[in-house]
Amino acid sequence: MPHLFALVYSKMGEHAVAAEHFRAVGDHGSGFYWDYFGDDEAAAFETERAKARKAAGQ
Repeated sequence: MPHLFALVYSKMGEHAVAAEHFRAVGDHGSGFYWDYFGDDEAAAFETERAKARKAAGQ
């Protein structure tokens, strides 16, 4: 479920909040939820995770 929360908070612009959910996901991001944002799920995940890490000061 952290995938969904990471995605939702990211898309809401709440990147710092999304960061804790991205940490829970670890390096296992991509799949069902992320394929709505382009052909490359892993790239969509990485783009949003980078924004979250930056907002969280990581």
